[in-house]
Amino acid sequence: MTRQNSEAEKFRSMSDNELESEVEEVRKRLFQLRLQSSTRQLENYRELRRVRRQVARLQTLSRERRPAQEAR
Repeated sequence: MTRQNSEAEKFRSMSDNELESEVEEVRKRLFQLRLQSSTRQLENYRELRRVRRQVARLQTLSRERRPAQEAR
């Protein structure tokens, strides 16, 4: 199993509240990385890309759950 798949499975098994808190944490991490990038202190630029994609995955899962809740 690839890292991406195992990460996605971990996120899918989270509750809605856990997912929202994870989104907040990852967004904070993204902000820190962007700040480091703008001040030329970032050592690993791949990390910026990885975290951006992680935010996108989390938001996608969050949006997938919303229609399911509204249909009830």
